[in-house]
Amino acid sequence: MRRAAELGIEFVQGLPERHVGALTDAAALATQLGGLLPEEGMDPVAVVEEMARAFDPGLVASAGPRYFGFVIGGQLPAAAGADWLTGAWSQVASLHPQSPAAAAAELVAGPWMLDMLGLPSDASFGFPTVLVPCTICR
Repeated sequence: MRRAAELGIEFVQGLPERHVGALTDAAALATQLGGLLPEEGMDPVAVVEEMARAFDPGLVASAGPRYFGFVIGGQLPAAAGADWLTGAWSQVASLHPQSPAAAAAELVAGPWMLDMLGLPSDASFGFPTVLVPCTICR
């Protein structure tokens, strides 16, 4: 996780000089990365480093200062850090007892969202939780 954070920070710090568009396409990346499923796993740090190296030519610098493409927004460092933490915590947010922390975040962020959008404070709000069916659990 530390190495992933280091690589992410390096990426963000390099955005002002980075080529904005991707230098390859998905098919080329898939060909390079594809092949047979390895028989054995790899060291986690090696996986993260290989992922960063291999995907780099296909990354678009959409969070950089010279990106004028689709209006998709760039991610602020604080948002990236918060996203990283929530991934590391791996909380189930679909029911409050499963993660009081996730429930509290929703209870705080919901009223803030209503305020930012100029909606009545008693309006309903909700955050979607994506449930992915487990295809190997059958």
